[in-house]
Parts: sequence; C-alpha cells; structure tokens
Amino acid sequence: MLSKKEKKENRNKLREKWVKENPEKMYKMSRVCNLKKRGIKITYEEYEKILKEQRSCCKICGVNEEELKFNLCVDHNHENGEIRGLLCNLCNKLLGNAKDDIDILESAIDYLQKVTKIVSI
Repeated sequence: MLSKKEKKENRNKLREKWVKENPEKMYKMSRVCNLKKRGIKITYEEYEKILKEQRSCCKICGVNEEELKFNLCVDHNHENGEIRGLLCNLCNKLLGNAKDDIDILESAIDYLQKVTKIVSI
C-alpha cells in the first residue's frame, strides 16, 4: 500500500503529464479559475461553448482569436455578472472606457461620422 506521500507524488506526476499533453486546455482552465477569483461565474465548458458559438471570434469586431496575442476576454455585465460574450482586448477596453454606456458609444459614432464627412469634403 502506498503512503500518503507516495500517493501525492503519483498525483503530481499525473497532473504534470496531463499539463504537458494539454497546454491549451490548461491555459483556458487556469483562465477560468482566474475569472472566478474576480467574481465572473463561468465554467470551462461554458467558455468553450461560447468560443465555439462565436467561431473563436470577437463578438464586436470579428477578429479571430488565433490572430491575437491573448485569448478573448469574457465580457460581462458588472451589475449582475451576466456573461455577454467573448471580446478581443481592444473591444473589451472600448466598452470599459465607455463605462458600458450606450449614449457614450452612440456619441462616439456620431462624432466619427461627422469628422469623416468633414475630412472627405
């Protein structure tokens, strides 16, 4: 019979082997764990389902995750924690800087449309 120490060593070896064989899954699982620490409630399976539904693309700009330096961010409602989708870092920051305020975003669109008309004259 194995001692506690030997059992622990065996578990650690199995875990290390799995991590080496599944680096992508490990990264995403650790990401989900970090999200949970920040109060975002999502499982690895839910993350994978959303990723598949969005074809691994940002829900706003459509850039594919493979083209990005980082994985897609989990966008969520800061008031109720509801997950809205996966976004690239730039689109996630866009919403964050606008404080998720539709009026600010519409004002930015109006501004860009007016500036574009002035420049094109």
